[in-house]
Amino acid sequence: MLSGFLLCLAAAFPARAADDAPSVDSVVNKFVEASGGRAALEKIKARTIKGDLDFLGSTSDWVMYAKAPNKQVSEFSNPTLGAFADGFDGTVAWSKDQSGIRVKAGEELAKSKRDADFYRHLNLKKLYPDLAYKGSDKLDGEEVRILES
Repeated sequence: MLSGFLLCLAAAFPARAADDAPSVDSVVNKFVEASGGRAALEKIKARTIKGDLDFLGSTSDWVMYAKAPNKQVSEFSNPTLGAFADGFDGTVAWSKDQSGIRVKAGEELAKSKRDADFYRHLNLKKLYPDLAYKGSDKLDGEEVRILES
């Protein structure tokens, strides 16, 4: 996993010269607007994301449940590897695998807390105070802005 946070945003405005780079605030604000706007996002109180992962020749089921303000659990099951879970209840972060349940501490706890922030996309500058504009690039043919922490 990358040690820093990297965020690419589809450009909602034309490319600029290096000396006329957009501010972090303007990029984050465009991102929030493109996501539906702060008011609409704050109305959402829970979400479930489901997916299938093709891994080592077999298909695995993955599901993530999240509830505002900061509760989250992810479950992964694979016919060969077994079941895994990872969660944060607002205070305690934990993971579960074939070895049992393990409570997280230190940087692992801090990362779980950050990841469980239901409105993290609205709180990017608070979560990543050193967020900086790193330029622009193309992603799937679209111009994107790059922020890094």
